[in-house]
Amino acid sequence: MKKFENIILASDIDGTFIFHGEPLPTVNLEKIRYFIDNGGKFTFSSGRNHIDIYSVVPSIENYVNIPCVLCNGAFCFDVRTREMKNVHYLETEHLRPLFNRVRQIAGDRIGFRTSCERGFIYDKNDIAMKESLEKTKLDRFATAVSFDELCEGKYFKAVFISDPDLLKSTFEILRDEFPMYDYTKSNSWLYEVMPKGISKAYQLRYITDEIRKSNPDVKLYCMGDFDNDIDMLRAADVAMCPENATDNVKQICDVRLCHAKDGAIADAIRKIEASL
Repeated sequence: MKKFENIILASDIDGTFIFHGEPLPTVNLEKIRYFIDNGGKFTFSSGRNHIDIYSVVPSIENYVNIPCVLCNGAFCFDVRTREMKNVHYLETEHLRPLFNRVRQIAGDRIGFRTSCERGFIYDKNDIAMKESLEKTKLDRFATAVSFDELCEGKYFKAVFISDPDLLKSTFEILRDEFPMYDYTKSNSWLYEVMPKGISKAYQLRYITDEIRKSNPDVKLYCMGDFDNDIDMLRAADVAMCPENATDNVKQICDVRLCHAKDGAIADAIRKIEASL
């Protein structure tokens, strides 16, 4: 039996695999290949979608050997066949009142977009979101439409950007008024609206259950740094986080790793190997 044969390692991307503004640590890629070559099952579990993930992870098909969890758990995705599995969508009928309520509370100070099969969709009059997409270089994956068209699509999630304090106060209201959705944060300035009951943990349980049909001894290791990782870290057999993780994340993790910019995934694989 190969040394990592009974291990699934699922890692967040932003703030874990890579760190904002820093070069991708090549040591992560080297160690992931070593992990896979020695029987391990590696995947990414991210808020990113099936389109922009290819621009973030070079040659991703060489470093992932089980489906990725994308859009914070809205679906699983095979990076080789580009097939979606176990897909979940937002309840569309409540989106217009939700978007209107955000505008009522915050005017144009909060920008928002949706994620769907063709990328990102946003209101053509939403300057805040347009500028955010351009700043993060995601505009090439985005389509500007009328507000009416935005409210009628079939979406995996909705994403809201603004000042952290304004988002916090706004979403304290929205959570009570729109309980048919779940809410999470993938950054202090970025809130996300998800289908009810759907998270990274939900899809990782789905993937792990499938693998356990043929390998009942497999263990799930998860890595993450922010609020949208908390459910999956709690669901893991072993929870791990980089040094740059939030205090809330650090409190629930079994293993602390180096900073993401220094190669946290490589550090995780070294620690897993040492524990075998």
